[in-house]
Amino acid sequence: EVQRFAEAAAKPCLERLNGLVERNNAAASKLAQFRKDTESHKRTSQMQEAEEMLNAAEAEVEKTKEAGAPLTAEDLSSITSQTGTEICEKIASLEKAANKKVQDALVFLAQRRQDVRGTPQEKHLEQLQARLGKIKASLGEAKKQASQQEQRFVSRKLQTEGAELVNEVESEVKKTEVA
Repeated sequence: EVQRFAEAAAKPCLERLNGLVERNNAAASKLAQFRKDTESHKRTSQMQEAEEMLNAAEAEVEKTKEAGAPLTAEDLSSITSQTGTEICEKIASLEKAANKKVQDALVFLAQRRQDVRGTPQEKHLEQLQARLGKIKASLGEAKKQASQQEQRFVSRKLQTEGAELVNEVESEVKKTEVA
């Protein structure tokens, strides 16, 4: 359109328009680079968040394992029924918390898998998923161990209660025999 004007007016106008087009192209290039960098930073920060989630899940699994330690003692008779019940309840709540953290991490990593396809972070995500697999296995092992310990405690408790009942019945039988 500018070329329709007289050459004296068109030349400065074209030069100015060309300068503006170049500035616009430079700004668009900077904007595209900024968006690319922002997306890269976002992915990096999400990977760091995923690592933190895995660290938290590992900590919960360790707490679960440690909570069951008193029930691993060979002599369970030193543990009162109330204490044993409290320990079992604590283990159950810790298992639940650990399981929630593992599930949250699993969902988060699944979402990240879609985001990082074809990027350098894809390998890092695979490492995090392998780590999550180990955490899940460790949680399963902790649950199994806690279940065995709880069953052992309950059976010991039932034996003790049964022995007490037998003693009571025997004393009652002796009383009736004497009478």
